[in-house]
Amino acid sequence: MLGYNIESLNEEQKSALNAIDGAILVTAGAGSGKTRLLTHRVAFLIDQKRVSPYNILAITFTNKAAGEMKERISQMVDGADQVWISTFHSMCAKILRREISALTPFDKNFTIYSDTESEKAVKDIFEERSIFDEKDKLKKSLFYHLSAWKNGVMSLQEYLDCHSDDEDMRKIGMLMSVYEDKLARLNALDFDDLLRKTYDLFKNNPDILNRYATRFEYILVDEFQDTNTVQYELVKMLASVHGNVFAVGDEDQCIYSWRGANFKNIFSFKKDFPNVKVFKLERNYRSTSSILNVANNVIKNNLTRLDKNMWTDKGEGEKPVLYNAYDERDEALYVAKEIEKLKSQGFEYRDIAVLMRVNALSRAFEEAFLSYNIPHRIFGGFKFYERVEIKNIISYLRIFVNKRDDISFERIVNFPKRGIGEGGLEKLRALAEGKPLIETVCSELIFNQPALNKKLASFISTFKNLDQEDKKPLSDFVKKVISGFEIKGAYSSGSEEDLNRLLNIEQFISCMKE
Repeated sequence: MLGYNIESLNEEQKSALNAIDGAILVTAGAGSGKTRLLTHRVAFLIDQKRVSPYNILAITFTNKAAGEMKERISQMVDGADQVWISTFHSMCAKILRREISALTPFDKNFTIYSDTESEKAVKDIFEERSIFDEKDKLKKSLFYHLSAWKNGVMSLQEYLDCHSDDEDMRKIGMLMSVYEDKLARLNALDFDDLLRKTYDLFKNNPDILNRYATRFEYILVDEFQDTNTVQYELVKMLASVHGNVFAVGDEDQCIYSWRGANFKNIFSFKKDFPNVKVFKLERNYRSTSSILNVANNVIKNNLTRLDKNMWTDKGEGEKPVLYNAYDERDEALYVAKEIEKLKSQGFEYRDIAVLMRVNALSRAFEEAFLSYNIPHRIFGGFKFYERVEIKNIISYLRIFVNKRDDISFERIVNFPKRGIGEGGLEKLRALAEGKPLIETVCSELIFNQPALNKKLASFISTFKNLDQEDKKPLSDFVKKVISGFEIKGAYSSGSEEDLNRLLNIEQFISCMKE
């Protein structure tokens, strides 16, 4: 036991820690030590209350937060690796890998589609039905309604009835149904499906729900104000046996309502769970009183909140400054001048960071910094797994696991280039007659298409050979796929861009090893 020390908690945190059973709501202001409380509570349950780590579920909102929680708890008590600590989506994906066969026609080898693959599925639907979509208006509306529906608990028909007055809703409803049928045929889920399918699984299979609800004697949920409707219902379902839920949140920090988060779940929690104990964490360890005074004066105007007043003993500190810029250029030049002032006061450039909401805002700052000769680095851009060379390799891997995944097959059948254009794909689709494309390509049907057979001969041979291979260890199989399909050869121009892509492929192999 390395870092488990209840005495390091303040009195507010200790009070919440010692409330063990039943529903507990902790409203925790920013910088009030909620992560410390959560990790100590898990350690306390294991060490003092002799709860098996296997029976504890802790839900956070980011993979990074989940990783940090695992690391901290592992330094406090033995058995931390048995505590189920994950995001909502990761938890649901894990449950579905085990149980989704109860939702016909899916099986455990389902593919999880990114936005890119979901858009490809919709594009195919539009082309099949000769739908002209000027400026992607219909597509955007379709994805909005798909996400709104899946992050709630209504049936599709109930959702459509609630929006029957919306323009184009009849067509959108039809497309939603067609999209769902297509993903089911492909044995694929989009990101929102991870939550919704788990809800459907539990709702329609009480025996499966009971197994998980019985297992999780104690449930902890971080950032509770950011839960949406289906996430809240999942928490209620999982707590249906033991009723021990420890929810930590701050309705004043809800900034994700645009993607379905509902801070009112905090108030619903008080109604839906009997005898809820409420605790407040009001001491801030992060900021000075000048900053907290500004924050308190802003949030006190929120109409729906649990009253609390953040305080600190860190002293008054410098007063925050608000600069109302004329435009983005004025804003960037103001920041550049302030950086130069700080430099003249003895600070180093590496001590200074500029935070912005979206990468698109960086251009004005880059230009301002160049004009002031301020050295800088931009962090952001494409995420590693969204880079085209990585997505291509992942698509190859997917068709070995889920042979119904036509979206992944269509992505890689002409990568590296094999002369398979849209005409060739149309022929393959016609041959398949609704069956998986990879199975059609590997069947005798392809012999009746000499031109396609010749172009795909090497691909077919490689796929069949690798499909018989042992897939473990995964890193070795990835190397065989990259080598067998000559993927690196697609980036052999010697250009800086191709060199970077080759380096990314090597990094991907290293990731698999780790």
